[in-house]
Amino acid sequence: NELEEVMEATEPEDLHQLLIPIFSLLNKCILSSFQVAERALCVWDNEYILSFITENYRTILPLIIESLTYCTRGHWNANVNLAAVKVVKVLTDIDSTFFVECARQFKEKTEREQHTREERESEWLKYEQTAKTNDTWKPPFLKQISVLEASKVEGLAPEIVAIRTHFPFALPQATPNNPMYSKSRYGRL
Repeated sequence: NELEEVMEATEPEDLHQLLIPIFSLLNKCILSSFQVAERALCVWDNEYILSFITENYRTILPLIIESLTYCTRGHWNANVNLAAVKVVKVLTDIDSTFFVECARQFKEKTEREQHTREERESEWLKYEQTAKTNDTWKPPFLKQISVLEASKVEGLAPEIVAIRTHFPFALPQATPNNPMYSKSRYGRL
């Protein structure tokens, strides 16, 4: 794995600067396709990387708890599920109380997001019900206006607006010989 090779070749001081980007990327990899997820979870098999993770446990765990929770709760691929359970066991062996705290915070966060989503959906249902029961209310673009009002808004002759409203396929053409429908007199067509 290239990531493992790069991490092993990098000095620990330099690796600390890349800590958040690397493990944020690993989190995304674990959440992606099963081949990528399986390979990303194999990073924990490397002793050097595992010692680095142990040293920076409190920074790394919050970055990857989402993907580990998803994979351990029943990923469709058995190998990914097994690898995630193995990683969780390794991480709980390092510091079980911090792992439980991170898992609790993640659960609270997902519950808040679910609650917000449900509130938003219920608001939309109320709007839909109001729209269905209120026949008098129409959105502004559906209101009927008179031909005269439309001609004022569009800057056209009332005759043209009336023809366009009732026969949209039969619009008169502006010609130099027909001053009634000329562009200069009544605006655009």
